[in-house]
Amino acid sequence: MTLYRQLILFITALLVVLFVSSFVISVRNVQSFLQEQLLSHAQDTATSLGLSMTTAAAENDVATLNSMADVIFDRGYYHHIVFADLEQRPIIERHMSLALEGVPSWFVRIIPLETPPASSEIMSGWRRVGVLTVVSHPGFAYRELWRVAQDNFVLFGSVSLVAYLLIGFGLHLLLRPLDAVEKQADAICQRNFVQQPFLPKTRELRRVVEAMNRMAGKLKIMFTEQVELTEQMRAQSHRDPVTGLSNRRDFDDRMAAYLASEEVSKEGALMIVQLSGIGRFNQEHGREAGDDLMRQVGEKIKQALQLIPNVLLARRTGADFTAFLPAVNEAKARKVLEQCFQDVIGMQVFAQEARSNMVHLGMSYTTQRREVAELLADADMALRRAQGKGPNGLEYSVLSTEDDADEIKSAGDWLNLFKGILADKQLTLHYQPAFSCPDKQVMHYEVLARVKAGYKLIPAGVFLPMAERYDLLADFDRLIVETTCQFTKQQLITGPRFCVNLSARSVQNAEFVGWLEQYLQSEVEFAGRLILEVQEYCVQLAEAKLRDLIERLEPLGVKFSIDHFGVGASAFSYLQSLRVHYLKVSNSFVRNIAENSDNKFFIKSVLQIARGQDIKLFAEGVETEAEWNALSDLGIDGALGYYLCKPQQNLPV
Repeated sequence: MTLYRQLILFITALLVVLFVSSFVISVRNVQSFLQEQLLSHAQDTATSLGLSMTTAAAENDVATLNSMADVIFDRGYYHHIVFADLEQRPIIERHMSLALEGVPSWFVRIIPLETPPASSEIMSGWRRVGVLTVVSHPGFAYRELWRVAQDNFVLFGSVSLVAYLLIGFGLHLLLRPLDAVEKQADAICQRNFVQQPFLPKTRELRRVVEAMNRMAGKLKIMFTEQVELTEQMRAQSHRDPVTGLSNRRDFDDRMAAYLASEEVSKEGALMIVQLSGIGRFNQEHGREAGDDLMRQVGEKIKQALQLIPNVLLARRTGADFTAFLPAVNEAKARKVLEQCFQDVIGMQVFAQEARSNMVHLGMSYTTQRREVAELLADADMALRRAQGKGPNGLEYSVLSTEDDADEIKSAGDWLNLFKGILADKQLTLHYQPAFSCPDKQVMHYEVLARVKAGYKLIPAGVFLPMAERYDLLADFDRLIVETTCQFTKQQLITGPRFCVNLSARSVQNAEFVGWLEQYLQSEVEFAGRLILEVQEYCVQLAEAKLRDLIERLEPLGVKFSIDHFGVGASAFSYLQSLRVHYLKVSNSFVRNIAENSDNKFFIKSVLQIARGQDIKLFAEGVETEAEWNALSDLGIDGALGYYLCKPQQNLPV
């Protein structure tokens, strides 16, 4: 119960006590006064009527006595009039019933009025001739008492209404700072460390607001320091200190993790950029100039690759850079290679004739799943051929172009396949459970899309890059959402949520976002069990659009997740303002984690950040029991991978 309601109830109880006390006292006073008036009225009547009856009583003139009694009794103010002789035998008797008009019977029972009799002796000289007894009728007194009670009730109700309005308004003003404190606390829980600019005048409330502001400030500093420390440690173990790019170990781990996954495209290219004569350049211009040159070259390559999703770029050795371009076709790979060469060779430092033989590029392209060493060896051979051709050159190599989806050879085949799938809504979904650590309870199901080509099912990692070329990603994301919703309805599934991946293109597509909002508004039950997941690359590319999507769908019960967390170059500080509910650490940090202390430290640090922001942390790509045990020991919230359960067309658990 809120403090406002508690105060209202307390004030209500106080007003009721005051009213009851005032009412009882007022009614009792009026009751006592009316009883005295009834007695006085009866006594006065008995005295005056007794004097009037003296002569008629002495002469035993009953007719006159009756006439005199009727004159008084017929006025209706008397309940009982009796004239009795000395033997107590009634000579004249008048009686009126106690029927009360306009007064509730319950009121009469609760508040009785005593009507004591008044007597007067009738004398004839010094001789007593009889006794006159008069009892006043309480009807008029009850009506007066009932009127007073009604007036008190109306007065109390009016005063109470005005008091409630004034008290409610006053409490609203008084407790407004507490409402602001509540909103501030909610904002802090959502990782928005706001501070209240206005301080209340009430001293106690001012202290509460000041304490909340201090706490918000300290929590913001703690969160920022923790994020910065984690990023620094990640940079020290995974980043080249000169260029800020990935180092050799980080590049190899991430590329190996990517190539080991069956859910990604087999198509890709590996590029090596090698600079010659760097030792001589350092001798002539100094080590700082050489480091600055490395930074400039790294930036040029990074700019040429900025439109490639999930690209991996690293400074492999002192003068070598490597880049892995996942899910690109051969034409795009050649274009990127040529663009990198033109951007680097166009730098002023390489335009001088003395340094005309410093830049060589080699690239290896494949459509089959390869080992990292195989791709590196082929790209290195291409690089050697470029160096053998003469100064400043590039060479391109294509490994086997055989594809598992051998039924689909041309771009036209892909387009026809996509048109048929979207028209018939024939999409195959697989489900992979995410388990809690360490008790292995299903927390949600990862939804994985497949398309059928001939007799083969092609995973999303293969067909989505092709769909992107035809700008069909939003159409496929829409079909995946609809198919998942229909599946949950048909199977009458209750319990765990379903996690659906959205492409960055869809997040930036206003038409798709509008459709998604309307669709989930019409499917409220499904929306309450839906997790929408985007890759960390999407945060870098469209953070504002993603934030808008979260603000629109979170009220419907939709949760949000960041996939491949940790592989992007962006700072983790976006977790402070972006309302996400799950993080999935990239499998590059999970591979062989039992023997990798740096990755252990990274995941433990991220876990601390996530716990502080009320985010659940998952690990993807768990392939061995050792990895599962190591993650469980770290206290991670959950994990998924082939060791736990492979994707299946029906719910596996």
